[in-house]
Amino acid sequence: NFPSKTLVITRRKEVIEKDITALQHQVINEFLSQARNKTVLHAIPLQYVLDGEELFADPIGLSGNELVIDYSLVTCLTQHRDGLISVISQAGIDIIDTIASPVAASVIALPKRSRIAGSALVDIGSETLSLSVFEHDALIHVAVIPCGSSLITNDLALGLQISLDDAESIKSHQSTEKVTVSKKKITEIIEARVLDMLEIIQRKLVLWKRDRLLPGGITLIGGGSHHENIETYVRTFLKLPAQVMQSERLIPSKKGLDNGWFCAYGLCLLGDEQPSYRASGVTVKKLFKDTRSSIKQFIEQFLP
Repeated sequence: NFPSKTLVITRRKEVIEKDITALQHQVINEFLSQARNKTVLHAIPLQYVLDGEELFADPIGLSGNELVIDYSLVTCLTQHRDGLISVISQAGIDIIDTIASPVAASVIALPKRSRIAGSALVDIGSETLSLSVFEHDALIHVAVIPCGSSLITNDLALGLQISLDDAESIKSHQSTEKVTVSKKKITEIIEARVLDMLEIIQRKLVLWKRDRLLPGGITLIGGGSHHENIETYVRTFLKLPAQVMQSERLIPSKKGLDNGWFCAYGLCLLGDEQPSYRASGVTVKKLFKDTRSSIKQFIEQFLP
């Protein structure tokens, strides 16, 4: 869920950080008063307008009478967040904050140039597919869809009449001595399910008015992004540039890092280098100020 809100504050003096915070709290409280069972993970300012003039940076330090801020809210079901927090706490792990996975993964997977021009990050997990759209270095839309790569495993098991374990091995390009199947048949089954996913993505982009309008293209991550020819499918179906982001592109000298862990890498980076980050509200410029070299140095300390 990703609603946008606009609030106005009138002052006859210099804009201070307290004004921004007050507006942020107002927009969150207004949303929560209307939405049941929801929690706000992030309140991201998309646009500042001071006395009718659009600003290209935050207005702190400027003087004006009327300040308007457009916010986008990243939300989730409170039950889901509380359940996850409970499980992690029971495991003896201290929780600093809660961060939406597309936000964390994008810190690693998307270069700033792509986030400014307009791009989408698609994370294909086992059970879910997340789609997030960035523009002007801001996260403007995000959706999590219950359609992951496990559906491909199920389709292979049904279509080839094999076990789920054998289907998973075939999907993961692992050889299996138990099953002899046509590569053409496997390709047809996988392609059909991938195209179903791309159709869902296209419908979202059309809804968000970003269909074929993302110069930075589509970046794919997650375990489900490893299927052969998936980049070709994306380019052909969505008519956009496409790439599967691999860890070697970030750290060419190191191999073996799975892009399915980009969310975890991003969480580590945010927690280690930006302790002031808070999910109750974050400016995108602060969130993405880390450079490519800092990402590389942070991840390399965990490598053998």
